[in-house]
Amino acid sequence: MLQTAPAPRDHVHIVVLDGITVYVDGTPRRIQPHQAAALLVLAASDTPLTGHDLAEYLWPDDDPRRHSDRPIKILSALRRILGAARLPRTGRGYKLTLYGDDILDLDLWRRNVHHASRAAEPDPGAAAIEYDRALSLFTGLPDDLPDTDRMTSLCESLIGERLDVVEALARVRLDIGLHSKVAEQLPDLVRRWPEREQLLDLLMRAQYRAQRRGAALRQYEQYLQRLGDAKPSKDLAHLHQQILDDDPALASPPFEPPVADRNVIDAGADPARPQTFRISGYFAYLAAWTGYPTAEDPEYHSAADRAAAGLLTVAAPSMLTIQYEAGNLADILVQAAIRAGISTIVEVGALVPTNDSVHATARKLSADARTLYLSTDGPLVTYSRQKLGDTPAAAFIKGSLETFLTGHAHLPDWLDLTEPILLIDQYANGLERDKKAYADLYAVLGDRLAPRSRLYVNAPTADGISPAVVWALADMYRSAEDEQLYPSSRDEVAALLPPGWRYLRQQDVEFTTDVWEIWAGRRSPEQARPGPLPRNAIVAEKPHPGQ
Repeated sequence: MLQTAPAPRDHVHIVVLDGITVYVDGTPRRIQPHQAAALLVLAASDTPLTGHDLAEYLWPDDDPRRHSDRPIKILSALRRILGAARLPRTGRGYKLTLYGDDILDLDLWRRNVHHASRAAEPDPGAAAIEYDRALSLFTGLPDDLPDTDRMTSLCESLIGERLDVVEALARVRLDIGLHSKVAEQLPDLVRRWPEREQLLDLLMRAQYRAQRRGAALRQYEQYLQRLGDAKPSKDLAHLHQQILDDDPALASPPFEPPVADRNVIDAGADPARPQTFRISGYFAYLAAWTGYPTAEDPEYHSAADRAAAGLLTVAAPSMLTIQYEAGNLADILVQAAIRAGISTIVEVGALVPTNDSVHATARKLSADARTLYLSTDGPLVTYSRQKLGDTPAAAFIKGSLETFLTGHAHLPDWLDLTEPILLIDQYANGLERDKKAYADLYAVLGDRLAPRSRLYVNAPTADGISPAVVWALADMYRSAEDEQLYPSSRDEVAALLPPGWRYLRQQDVEFTTDVWEIWAGRRSPEQARPGPLPRNAIVAEKPHPGQ
């Protein structure tokens, strides 16, 4: 009877599309050439493989190693590298098995492609970026793989997948008017893979729309010469005739960006570069929409922002749940603050306000509630002010926690710091590199705010969170304009608690899910689900002197 190996406690990141490498807890492990080839086969296989199956990929028929114990030795070596549980031996053979925190780039590649294909029709701008990102993950297969029929077939299949994505990227780029870009990038691929008529079709369309009619016709003539006595497909022949006739149907209507993109442009921001608060705002909308289909789209994000958020949902689907929980907790804490007699709320690092933002939640409970939003993103502030209009419930100004404390921000007249406030910091702290200096600001804040003031900090932290989530967050924000995400350790999060402040007690806030019950001490993290939010959040209150 086969024994089941215990679940591994480490984390592996397997790369097979950009060289072949195995990282165990972030450290690369040495792997021999035939072990690497075997790992590629296992990663690409949907079914278990026996030693005999593997041998057919690794050695030709006349190689004596094919009929020796070498395949089993290679599998045993991979089990030592990956952990036996990740390459279990079943009655039908060996199958690569990943656990929750593990990453296989081939799997991630295919999920990225699937997500991009779903976005292609409604959002071709974002799909183009997602396809391009997927292609950057697949740089190529090693040149020294075994020269066998089955390995050749596998490699051709994987390269075929990549070419499918190249074609899909070309199509969405044509949809958004990037005709010249497609015309520049496809000729080499058409020469290298002349049998793929779809590549030629896309190239001819791109050249025609880029005012290069002659080049498109020459491409077709060269293709006919390569075919010899064979005939092109009816679709390609029809396209050729359309070009000869200058058929108006070949023209592409001007691409009209979505409203959200136009809002970014009108506010004075660069839509081509992803921006942290725009990404976060769109992601928060996606998370809220999973629980409330009536959640309002802030309509202030670009294709680059939506593509970045898409990457995160693909690489770490649990992040939607975590974000949803964070929004829920913010609502709970706002309601609790209003019921405790606090009528002023300040949010630093604020996102574009929507119908479920802090000011809307507070206003439902108290007509006297006021919310001050601060952001360092000037164009976002401009758009948010326009969106809020003349509402007395909220003000949106350019500033940070530091300018708020120093008085350099243009604070509204109704803000009275002699009265208790609720301060919320969900997004600003993650952009602060100097955690010690930021904790010092919180110490000043804690001293200055009135007794009974409350604090909610939700900080990105690598502690206790899946490595896949950490990797996805870092990758999502890597290209954000002039910004980087700096996760905090648990100790650095705890250091933000101002001296003399106390964590709120269980009875001070009504909890609704297991996650909040962890924070209240009613359950252990092992018993609750689904995410790490309580491990990286502070919910605290400033007591009266002497309490």
